[in-house]
Amino acid sequence: MSSPQSNSSPLRRPKRLADPALGFILLALGVALTAGMGALESWQDKDNPWADLILSPDGEAPWAETTAVSARNIDERNFPAQEALAKKVREHYPEISDEEITSFSLDLTERILFVDMPVVDFAPILGSGRLPTPGEYEVLAGIHCRLNEFKLGNRTFHVVGRIRRDLPGVSFAYLLPYEINMRRLFQSDTGTTNGWLDIEGRSKLLALPPEEQDLEGSTLIAPIAPAPPVVSWGVLLGLVLVAVGGAVLQVRLFMALAGRAVGPLRPIMSAVANYPFLLSLAHIGLYGLFFMAMAAGIRSPVDQSRLQNFVQQQLEDGELSHMGDALKSGEILPTAWVIFEHNYGIGTLATVLLPSCIIPFAGLLVSVARFLVVGFVMAPVGTGTASVYTYHSITLTLELEAYVIAVFLVCLIPILLVRGIVQGQFSSSVGESARAMASCALLTGIMLAIAALYEAATLISFH
Repeated sequence: MSSPQSNSSPLRRPKRLADPALGFILLALGVALTAGMGALESWQDKDNPWADLILSPDGEAPWAETTAVSARNIDERNFPAQEALAKKVREHYPEISDEEITSFSLDLTERILFVDMPVVDFAPILGSGRLPTPGEYEVLAGIHCRLNEFKLGNRTFHVVGRIRRDLPGVSFAYLLPYEINMRRLFQSDTGTTNGWLDIEGRSKLLALPPEEQDLEGSTLIAPIAPAPPVVSWGVLLGLVLVAVGGAVLQVRLFMALAGRAVGPLRPIMSAVANYPFLLSLAHIGLYGLFFMAMAAGIRSPVDQSRLQNFVQQQLEDGELSHMGDALKSGEILPTAWVIFEHNYGIGTLATVLLPSCIIPFAGLLVSVARFLVVGFVMAPVGTGTASVYTYHSITLTLELEAYVIAVFLVCLIPILLVRGIVQGQFSSSVGESARAMASCALLTGIMLAIAALYEAATLISFH
């Protein structure tokens, strides 16, 4: 059997489709399309009268002239399926605490916001339907609210209008204009919190000194609105172009280096050059799952928000809090090291390469799950995502390509071993596989180190 790293094994020449010029073109088109979606979003935002809205469901207002808000969540009884799921989880997994239930957003329901404003002041944000009739149990619903009517206490509220899609922070909330006879539904014993909102809040917040912008004592709802569908799907297409272009560029580079003196990297680069069909399958399968999951996230924004909330909670005070702390530090090199340590040490060595040495294709199964989850979480569903992905798309292609190469290798090794058994050269194929595994570990480490440095630099510089 010929060895991928053998000098006597002629390397297969890459097809014209793998020409680096094609990779550059696709990559540039993807970044340009993503940037264009960000510009389109900013242009549309100019017509939003409440574009600077900041909302806090609890805490003291940080400046004068804000609007009082009382907030409470809609009872789970309005969502029988969700209530049943949470109950089943509690019954079958008693070790799961209420805090963990909350972290997975299994009990997440829409808020109703009792806003100290007359009905007429809501006219500029009405997207469809009509305004509530004063004194009646009628509300406006955010674009992602699931119910057309619901019970609050012993009263049934009806949705009579929908809030504009581009209003930040209220896509998953109902707005109830102030009426004195509604006050009793928002007493402290109902789980109500008292907060504030400011239509011009973002500009006031940015005018504060940086050390005061975290607004201690207030829980801010992220000032993000659902992105217009054309922007979400446009960004998805842009990311597909970046992924394909980045893959062509990197694979073509490895193919070109396969016949050169690249030392310990030669086994994996020779494998890339000699097994293009298997490499193509790895790309098509993993990237296909990733972007299918991303499309599912765009079509299921509430579920996507649940999973995103869980990830955010893990970054703030969960198992990934060390990464969140590193990003807050503002130090590029320490942050890059933390990212690299997670993506390479855990994401590649511990869960893909090493398990596959014991259980064939174990790393493939882990990677399939990872690409599905990460694709769903990273779906471009909120405003501002297009601008972030304009530069973060490069991080995406650098990191994901390393994972694809690792999966390619763990799928190749069983093939090499079976071939060695059939040809009576098992010991030789074991050595070949070991060299390829070590070489792959080195290459993916280099790729993820570059990706971590780029990610840390861009995240800290742009935020």
